Amino acid sequence: MAVLCACATEVRKDAAPLRATTLSVQPGTTLNDDIGDQNQLVVTALDSASHPIAGAPVIYAVSDTSIADVSIEGLVSAKRSGHVVIHLYSLTAFLDVQLFIRDYPHLQYSRIPLSGRPYGLAVSPFSELYVTRRDSNSVVRIRESDGLVLGTAAVGSDPVDVSFSVTRGEAYALNVASQTVTRITTSNMLPSGTFYLSAEGARCLLSMDQGSIFVATTGAMERIATSTLAGSSLPGNNYSNA
Repeated sequence: MAVLCACATEVRKDAAPLRATTLSVQPGTTLNDDIGDQNQLVVTALDSASHPIAGAPVIYAVSDTSIADVSIEGLVSAKRSGHVVIHLYSLTAFLDVQLFIRDYPHLQYSRIPLSGRPYGLAVSPFSELYVTRRDSNSVVRIRESDGLVLGTAAVGSDPVDVSFSVTRGEAYALNVASQTVTRITTSNMLPSGTFYLSAEGARCLLSMDQGSIFVATTGAMERIATSTLAGSSLPGNNYSNA
């Protein structure tokens, strides 16, 4: 067990020894961390009247240094999954902090029920998902944290893919049966335009500058401007405002 001490004041030899009755700690006595997380413990020693004792020295100790470390200043670092106890000592009082470290939470499984044969998927940096539903000819906007459906947009027939534009705040649904791309304003989930492809499309992806959307169709690659929905590869394509 590692023991570290942070001493803040010098005590006079002729002064009565300070006595602490209890300790308080922030952010709390139970911590739940992921591997790699850090927590700064702020410890306050209290006297019998629950008044803070200024400059009280604090000693930190951790039960298993292979799971977590604690610095002399009280910075706790989670190293691997497991459970450890952080022991706190100050003057005549002590307190334990329970630390639970989760094992790779990004690999934990969760399930969001969704009807309508969900198929295509796009993830936004705003913790939202856009999912095509082939049987209901729609795209749904879902909050990632709890799976709540935030909105639904009607699109073309049999949507199989979707892309999301951060800079434009739009989603683009590729509809294989109607051979179209539907542009959606994500703030209100309303269609704002339709582009007609020359053939059935299989995938749609945005360019790096998000100024174009590329669609792989049967025997061709079609490029569509996201601002106007005008195609550059096939001049015969039609455009209509929804």
